[in-house]
Formats: sequence, C-alpha cells, structure tokens
Amino acid sequence: MTKDDILTALPSLNRADLEAVQAVALSLLKGRPSNGAVIAPQTVFDALVATLGRPMPYSSLPPTLAKYYDANSPGLIIFFNKYFKGWDSNQITQTGFLRMIFSLIVYDLKERGAPPSIAALIYNLPRIYEIVDNAFPGYLKANMGHMILKMFKKRRA
Repeated sequence: MTKDDILTALPSLNRADLEAVQAVALSLLKGRPSNGAVIAPQTVFDALVATLGRPMPYSSLPPTLAKYYDANSPGLIIFFNKYFKGWDSNQITQTGFLRMIFSLIVYDLKERGAPPSIAALIYNLPRIYEIVDNAFPGYLKANMGHMILKMFKKRRA
C-alpha cells in the first residue's frame, strides 16, 4: 500500500477510524498534538506503571521492551477507541479506566502464577481483548464497552 492509497482512503473513514489513524500517526511520530496535550501512548504508559505502583520514566525501559511497547501501543489505542468510545474524554476518565484495565492484566498474571511486572504487563498487551472478555464475558462482542466505561464517567448530582 502506498502513501497515496492511504491518503485517498482517508476521506471515506468515519470519525472513530480517523481518530485511530491520528493516534497511530502521533505514536509513530512520538509527538504531541498542537494543543500541547499528552498523547495517548504516553498516558497509557503512565497508567501502566502507576497500576503496579512502580513509577518509572519511559526512557528507563530497556530498548527491547520499549520497542515492543511502541509496536503494541497503537493497537491498544485502536482497541480502546473501538470498544470504549469516550475512554479518553478527560484525564480522570482516562486514568481510572486505564488503571482498571491494567489491573485486569495484573489479576490475569497472578492467576497464571506469573509475578506482575512492567515487562509482564507490556508483553501481555496484545492479549487485552482476551483478558477484558474474560473479566466481562460477552460485553465486547455485544458492543457494550460503554457499560464498563460508565463507572468512570462523571455523575451529575
């Protein structure tokens, strides 16, 4: 597929697909949106390490692990955009949702007898569909991710 093929296809995409393309492009460029907001891959990484209570800068990841994370974070963001529309609507929703999702990976690792670590979480990112589906059977297939996300939305008094 050439650059021209991709550019020609963009106008036919819906908003969610365009946002997914934007997230992937930004992660590949390792840049920030023009409004100065933190891009999703960095937010995802921050929530990942916070879930374990072991804060660390991305720059201290071993190169192999960083490369694996960089290769898998765009797919993770596409997964979130597809099944949990609005997961990134604000920082509080984002952080709470991501920590809950990553705690599911921690639980899965413990159930398998594997000690949870930053590396273990990163290497299990491609299993996210399976892990979420095990925790919430049938929700993803029925497109009911919004019900899971609902607990992180602001409640009005």
